Amino acid sequence: MNFFVIPLMVILNGVMVYSVIKMRFEIKKLPNLFPQENLVAIHVLIFTAVNITWIVDKVSYFVYKHALDTYLSESTD
Repeated sequence: MNFFVIPLMVILNGVMVYSVIKMRFEIKKLPNLFPQENLVAIHVLIFTAVNITWIVDKVSYFVYKHALDTYLSESTD
């Protein structure tokens, strides 16, 4: 299960960024349709930043746990 979580978050972020860019061009064709379009971009950027932070945290925990397990199994006192 953990193997699929990070790639799915990356794909989700890509789809959201593509959707915001596509929506922005569509909004520019129809003036005054959605005056707060900047809020959508800000929310997507915050979502992306939180997910990147979460991914870095999960990867660093995995690396730390792997290093700790290796140390404990091959420790020399």
